[in-house]
Amino acid sequence: MKELLSKLNDAQREAVLYCDGPLLILAGAGSGKTRVLTHKVLYLIKEHNIDPLDILAVTFTNKAASEMKERIRALINVPTWDLWVNTFHAACMRILREHYETLGYTKNFVIYDDSDAKRLIKQCLIDCDIDPDQFKPKAVKNAIGRAKNNLISAEKMQSNAMTIFDKSIASVYVLYQKTMQQNDAMDFGDIIFNAVTLLQNHPEILKSYHEKFKYILVDEYQDTNHAQYTLLKLLAKKRKMICVVGDDDQSIYKFRGANIKNILNFEKDYKGVTTIKLEQNYRSTKCILDAAYSVIKHNRTRKDKKLFTENAHGEKIKCHNTRDEIEEARYVLSEIKWMNEGGKHSFKDVAVFFRTNAQCRVFEEEFFKGGIPYITVGGIEFYSRAEIKDMIAYLKIASGSNDIVSIKRSLLRPRRGIGKVTLDKVEKVMVENSTDLFSAIDIICDSSQLGAGAKKKLKEYVTLVETLRDDAKTLSIGNLVTRIYNASGYKEMLEKDTSDENIDRINNVNEFIAGAFQFEENAPDGDVSMYLDFIALVSSADKLDGDDNKVSLITLHKAKGLEYPIVFMTGMEEGIFPHANSMHEKEELEEERRLCYVGITRAKEKLFMTHASSRRQYNMPSFQRPSRFIDDIPDELITGKSKKSVFATASVRQGQRSFTNKDRDKFNKRSFHEDPHGQKFQKKVVNTFFKESPSGSAYKVGKSYLHPVFGKGKVTRVEGSTGNEKLTLFFPKAGEKKIMAKYVQLVPC
Repeated sequence: MKELLSKLNDAQREAVLYCDGPLLILAGAGSGKTRVLTHKVLYLIKEHNIDPLDILAVTFTNKAASEMKERIRALINVPTWDLWVNTFHAACMRILREHYETLGYTKNFVIYDDSDAKRLIKQCLIDCDIDPDQFKPKAVKNAIGRAKNNLISAEKMQSNAMTIFDKSIASVYVLYQKTMQQNDAMDFGDIIFNAVTLLQNHPEILKSYHEKFKYILVDEYQDTNHAQYTLLKLLAKKRKMICVVGDDDQSIYKFRGANIKNILNFEKDYKGVTTIKLEQNYRSTKCILDAAYSVIKHNRTRKDKKLFTENAHGEKIKCHNTRDEIEEARYVLSEIKWMNEGGKHSFKDVAVFFRTNAQCRVFEEEFFKGGIPYITVGGIEFYSRAEIKDMIAYLKIASGSNDIVSIKRSLLRPRRGIGKVTLDKVEKVMVENSTDLFSAIDIICDSSQLGAGAKKKLKEYVTLVETLRDDAKTLSIGNLVTRIYNASGYKEMLEKDTSDENIDRINNVNEFIAGAFQFEENAPDGDVSMYLDFIALVSSADKLDGDDNKVSLITLHKAKGLEYPIVFMTGMEEGIFPHANSMHEKEELEEERRLCYVGITRAKEKLFMTHASSRRQYNMPSFQRPSRFIDDIPDELITGKSKKSVFATASVRQGQRSFTNKDRDKFNKRSFHEDPHGQKFQKKVVNTFFKESPSGSAYKVGKSYLHPVFGKGKVTRVEGSTGNEKLTLFFPKAGEKKIMAKYVQLVPC
């Protein structure tokens, strides 16, 4: 242990050795927090003789949990599968699997992914006589998710609802939860919500975990929401032996429910807290760190700290202004090609960051045309592909689940001659008899409601399910998945089509089967339920393959926790970054600044910042000024920075500029861009221009109105002619909405 501790710096060593009470570790970006957490676990095991299974360590990603487990396995010879080193959701899932009956579930309860949950919510909207076109299932799902993050039950939301919007959401929430319970299912938000409910309502169960967990460690504490915060408070209530690691400067997930006050108030929540700062950065150059501090220091809601490094000063940040978003993408492409062709860097060394997903499209197109290999992080996830979801549905049914969403999916893929009319009749019998779908099939097959052919098809399906459930009791997971693929007719269905698209589907299913066998190797005692839990908790960012020699195209929110030798931060413009929706509230603007800090500190060696003078938004060119975050960086740390955009005017609103005819003519004369390495890009002349809001319009940016559905909202943009205005409004509960004013009764407030 002494040898391991000798490799830590003074602050890291102090954090590992302190075990006398609650501990707050303020760990700056790249300061080695994973190493500290891992060594602290080892120290507790070796020096304090704590059983490895009596330590709870929670993280936010499977990647972080796996990395910690692997480091522990490499340093001490203990099996890692049974360790309580998990994500919040995985840890809560383990708790729920041990006490499912207490909450009224069976041992085969399933987890709905986003698409399954949205499909059920759409049906609940229809059943509540609410138009899914007015109340989008995704928006309703997000509202319900926010409620669960704040431990607000469906009944509580319904009793507190005041507006039409809230009452509508609450009625769907109530029906949604009732249906989920009937389907023996939970969604992602239920996992922590139900675990907290279990511990709050059953003191004897909570006491058992107080006895079990001798020490609790929490990674990325600044990202915890109210439900996660409450869970930790419950588990640490007796012993107070809790160590949280985090950085308030990297709190960027408010939209997911994260509450920065959790880390800022930790010293108030736990008496006698010791606070240790990890400020030495091992990742970035001094120039990059100084630039990051010059941005973040303007935030008032933060704990004082400043990163330092023994690394070289490094190159200055390179700022570049382009004519528009296409030229921006081509500039980035040329820089990447130049570095790659010079043999200095591989494509996988480079990441291109965006504030919003929409910015990525132009880069994908230009990179494809320019021959730059890339991966779009957060695209279609492997486990969200249709063929994989089909296989998962079969696996859920084989595990014993009567989940109606999975049953319907398996009935239709492959087609079995069971049509919608037959399925509607079965569902009607199910509702009338308050039973599950399989029992309803038995009832209807004994009646005269269906013809002989339909009955035969249903009975064949039931026989298939019974066979797969018998197989699940004897076969390993890998062999069970293989059996499902063959016996269900799914393999035969795919192999009938020899198109390239279908070959990809076959390859995906084969990869899924290989993953099942790999799961067996890593968890020899794992069962089908454990494998389904594992699948449900995998996130897209965890699947980044560092061996792929591709440029990463990624939003700033998804980039947290990653690092690259070279980073391009694009769209550095007012209204883009910081985002227009954040410019009205101090808290929102501070989070945007933290997001910029996160982006800067992902870079190890080189950092580029690009901004465009014009950017097409909502099919109209809008003219931009550089982000205030660029202005925050001192001139001695950055090159290419100018206080004005290519076309500067005095009129600025929401990050956009009003242009004169002279400006317009000057803009259109620039028909090409020549990059620093000699490549010339021809450009098409733009002949359409941003139109200012009509002077006679009653609607003004910044003015608030009451919407009959969404409540109070603030105008952030006005387009169109007088009497035909298209408004963009931001609603605190419903987010950004685009509305034709003449079709909606908006009341000034």
